[in-house]
Parts: sequence; C-alpha cells; structure tokens
Amino acid sequence: MYEHVSLHTVWQQGLVICLLCRRCRRRAVVPHETLGARDGNGKWVAKVRFVCSRCRARDFSVTVCRTDADVKRFFNEYRR
Repeated sequence: MYEHVSLHTVWQQGLVICLLCRRCRRRAVVPHETLGARDGNGKWVAKVRFVCSRCRARDFSVTVCRTDADVKRFFNEYRR
C-alpha cells in the first residue's frame, strides 16, 4: 500500500509509516520526524531499508497511515 510515496510526501503531509516485520510479525510505527523524511527527499518509502529491532530482519510490509484512525486500525489487526 502506498508503494509510490516519497519521503518528501511523508514529511510534507506529516504521515506515519507503519511497518510489519514479515519474519516475527512485530508491528511498529515510524513518525516522519524520526525517519529523517524532509523537504525534497524523493526516495520512495518502499525503498527505505528498515531493520526489525526484535529479530533483525529486513523484510517488511510497509503501510503509510494518513490519520490516527489508520494507525489504530493497523495495530488492531495485530491483536486479532
């Protein structure tokens, strides 16, 4: 979802990146402030190399959340 969103867009719109580690299933959010997203950064979010803090894997499902409700929904799916 949102494969073609740039870090510039994340920064500009104040979006949150939600990550799901495909190995251990850990979920996490990365606010744009901690990601280093900034004006003019054209790198695609899907190309950022995240590392799971639990299992050290680099294989993630990436979702860009636009609202707090989207973030809440992302974590509610985890609890099912």
